Amino acid sequence: MNTLLNGVTGILIQAIYTIVGIATTYLISVVVSYLNKKKQSEITKIGADEYNSRATVAKGIFYQVEQLFKLIPGSGELKATMFDKLLLAKFPTLTQSQLDHFRESVCGEINSQVTTLLAPAFDPVKDEANIKGEAESTPIVIEKSSPGTTQA
Repeated sequence: MNTLLNGVTGILIQAIYTIVGIATTYLISVVVSYLNKKKQSEITKIGADEYNSRATVAKGIFYQVEQLFKLIPGSGELKATMFDKLLLAKFPTLTQSQLDHFRESVCGEINSQVTTLLAPAFDPVKDEANIKGEAESTPIVIEKSSPGTTQA
């Protein structure tokens, strides 16, 4: 009975992970689509060349801010504030909605590049094969001790 229950539980957990993965993938695609539409409206407002130069600078600033805050958990608000200040230093005429657009655009581009959303921590087929391969290639050394001596 326990074996059956464990099997059903495993199948349910995998089904839940699959559903969550599909839902997350769908949500990311919807967000990316929204950001692309927003990007097109910004391009028509300020022109393609100006938009591309601002977007390139915004991406560089985004990576710079991410590097500064990489070891600080829960620093989202600080990152957004610093991103806005640095981008305003480069382009003082930007509005808050344009700042938000560039930040969301860069985040959306990075999120769209994520390929494995819910990668399992342990893959039994691959990981057990690796363990078996390492165990077979690692010699086992057994030292004999003489009577009256101890081993550490």
